Amino acid sequence: MQPTSLFDGLGLELESQSLRLRQAKEQWVACTACELSKTRACVVTGRGHPVRPQVMILGAYPSKADGVFEQSGSGAVGEYLRMILSKAGFNSDLLYHTSMVKCWDGERAPTEGELAACLPHLRAEIKIVHPMTILGLGESVVRVIRCAIDDEKEKPEKDRRAHSLSDRGWVQWEKTPILFTLPPAFLMVEKNEGTLREKKRRVWEDVTKVMAQVRALTI
Repeated sequence: MQPTSLFDGLGLELESQSLRLRQAKEQWVACTACELSKTRACVVTGRGHPVRPQVMILGAYPSKADGVFEQSGSGAVGEYLRMILSKAGFNSDLLYHTSMVKCWDGERAPTEGELAACLPHLRAEIKIVHPMTILGLGESVVRVIRCAIDDEKEKPEKDRRAHSLSDRGWVQWEKTPILFTLPPAFLMVEKNEGTLREKKRRVWEDVTKVMAQVRALTI
């Protein structure tokens, strides 16, 4: 049956995307690529708009709140980040939260090797959701994705360097522009006022760069 309106068409697309993401989760549940498959308490899914969101918010691994609700972007940290994005001009209904690691252990942070083991699942999720941009949160996300880019380019070991959040520029991965910034949890726990101001400035600069990119892509 053909959709009778734009809204019917969007509804069908959302339904199709939701089905594809549920099928992806089945693959995550069946995955045994790393030790987390033996110790995980649950598998955490993405949260938000699954059809060409303005930004995919990419954390390294699920938080405790994410694990409790089995959805990325849960709890106070997710709310805080959505508030920042809203102030920068993002539509809160057009965001998508996810994490590199899909398993919530509940006891420890995953290793970077475990993050890298989850890259095939993340690549598949990006292809399904097709975000306009990606905002990567934290040092681990920077290192794993930039190392993956180096691997894809077959960059010689002698030409590689250590990656960190000091790398402020955009990168292209999976046909999507990515910018990296500080995790919002860092801002929530910082006690030093001067350091907090600097961290907030960094995050705000990065978020507004992503918003500018979104606007450029929608012209």
